[in-house]
Amino acid sequence: MPKYRIYTLLKYVSIFLVPASILFFRFYKLNYSEFQGDEIEAQEYLLFEGDLKTFLLTRSKGPMQYLITYLMNTIFLNSKISELIVRIPFAFAGILCLLAFYFFIYKNFGKKTAVISSSMLGLSGLIIAFSRIAQYQSFVLLLSILSVYLIYKSFNEQRNLYLLSGAILSGLALLFHYDSLSFIIPIFLILCLRKKTSAAAQYLIITIAVASVFYIPFIFNPAFKETLKYLWEKRILTGNYYSVSQSFELLSIYHSKEYLIVLLAGILLWFYNVSKRFSNLAKLLTSLFIATYALRIVNNEELLKLLYPLSVLLFLLVILSYVLQYYKTQPDKVGIFEFWFLISFFMYGVIIKFPLTHIYAYFIPMIFISSYSLTTFVKPKFLYPLVTLVFASAFSFNYQAFIDTRKEYPWQKKNYIFGKMYDGIAENLKVKGIFGFPYKRGWEDVRNDIFTLSLQQGGAGRTFTFDSNEKPDIPLFYLNKGSSGGVNYTFTQNDPDFYIYIKRPQSLVSTLKVKGTPAKRGDMYEIYLKGTYKLKV
Repeated sequence: MPKYRIYTLLKYVSIFLVPASILFFRFYKLNYSEFQGDEIEAQEYLLFEGDLKTFLLTRSKGPMQYLITYLMNTIFLNSKISELIVRIPFAFAGILCLLAFYFFIYKNFGKKTAVISSSMLGLSGLIIAFSRIAQYQSFVLLLSILSVYLIYKSFNEQRNLYLLSGAILSGLALLFHYDSLSFIIPIFLILCLRKKTSAAAQYLIITIAVASVFYIPFIFNPAFKETLKYLWEKRILTGNYYSVSQSFELLSIYHSKEYLIVLLAGILLWFYNVSKRFSNLAKLLTSLFIATYALRIVNNEELLKLLYPLSVLLFLLVILSYVLQYYKTQPDKVGIFEFWFLISFFMYGVIIKFPLTHIYAYFIPMIFISSYSLTTFVKPKFLYPLVTLVFASAFSFNYQAFIDTRKEYPWQKKNYIFGKMYDGIAENLKVKGIFGFPYKRGWEDVRNDIFTLSLQQGGAGRTFTFDSNEKPDIPLFYLNKGSSGGVNYTFTQNDPDFYIYIKRPQSLVSTLKVKGTPAKRGDMYEIYLKGTYKLKV
């Protein structure tokens, strides 16, 4: 490909694709979907009877996401577009994350790598989904790249201000979620590996000091023990051995096939080039890990019970080999991303048995080293057509997944430019950890209809019960938020006053049917009174 055509392609990529991925997929139709999943958890204080401080100390996550949604709900009280208002800070955090990532890479690795890596990150369906919901992930991603950037600058410019600022932002990230440990631990270890023990100690102390504003009182609250028990038993020591296949399925739901193939190719290319620094034994260990990890996708629990500890041990040895190499030679500027990826992937890709969408914790370093490997080792005449193909694929996939709402993916089957999108959920397969996709079921209309029915039954001052095929948190939130007339609603499966049937629910309980005559109905819901229906599975 002639040189001028390469630069022309890069120019249009940088002018169009990057801003489009930052703005279009993060803001367009941001108010379309109703609150879903953990977005409601981030606003549970609206239904909490105690004060805000008590509420924060009884949650299982850091306080910052609650404080942000609380601020937006307070400023724009009773807004008709509350979904949009509450989501805006998180969408902006997603934009700032991509801008910070682009300028970090541009300044240290050049325009080509910056354009390709930031576009790959910006076009990741999982990262787009986080920017479209009111939850902590976008802020954790933003603070991770800012923290790593500041620590990286402290390496080169030997200024304590950068270390201090990076530590403060790391502590702030912990106030959003424990996932921040996925970059805090690598930063601390890499400081130690560079024999900057004083800097490592300062970083750790300042990070803990900032986070302790919340976590010291939290430790003395009974909720802390429950949170620790949940993380240990339900995430790490759970009997689930299908984490690799589940993670792969989630990646398939959020990304096009072409995107994933190229991303994986870049990672394998990186593994190949990194292993050149290793001894023959280390190369063998790396190859064995890749083979063992790939086998963990099989649907055989007895085999998986053997493969799980073996892959953990092998990857530990791979990390050790990398660390030993780190001591032998002065690490290049890619080293900080490599180490960040190795540690975060070990945590969320290898050890934790039930990571779900927490796999986002290793996305920034993974996408960078994949993109860097492709731009460094693939010839331009192959690279640019490949990149164009992937960008076209990702744009088409994301448009169908998040923007086009004539059919709602993944509840309904859809196609993109290169074929079928994931259709498991449309085929009634239940997959955990789905969020950020178009979800409009008419919950405000449900609330108004049920309130009317409640008043017809002498509802003033009463508490009514309901059941639903949807996740209980969603109707609980919409029915009780700003409830009037002294009418309240609680969830029960024992002879409820109302049954709310939702078409294509987020609970993914699509095989349940209701037989009877609804008292009220809408395009996406039916409301039944006690004694007027029967459930059929």
